Amino acid sequence: MKTVLRGADMRKVLALALFGLLAFPQKSLAEGVSTGSLHDAALQEAAQVQPPQRSWASRHPVLMGALAGAGAGAGISALGCKLSGNTRGIVSCYVWVPIAAGVGGGVGAVIGLMRSR
Repeated sequence: MKTVLRGADMRKVLALALFGLLAFPQKSLAEGVSTGSLHDAALQEAAQVQPPQRSWASRHPVLMGALAGAGAGAGISALGCKLSGNTRGIVSCYVWVPIAAGVGGGVGAVIGLMRSR
């Protein structure tokens, strides 16, 4: 006679198999297996504390300062032009925003350079 496992019965079998695999620590299942010196060296290497990863901004302080300065310079200049309504004239806001961004980027880069030393 042929026995067929239905969905609920199959779930019980899989749950029992999973429980059996997780119930025993791996070391107890691998008793008698000798580990070589390569395995011991790998365990020692993995046990050493890794240095913490520094953030992008702390690795590149000059570029971070330049980006922050350029953004601040462009933003403040654009806000000033919008509040004053100066869109025409000899030197319009279309000229002042990039100039302010460049000056802000330069100042930010110098500050980042000084902080990195």
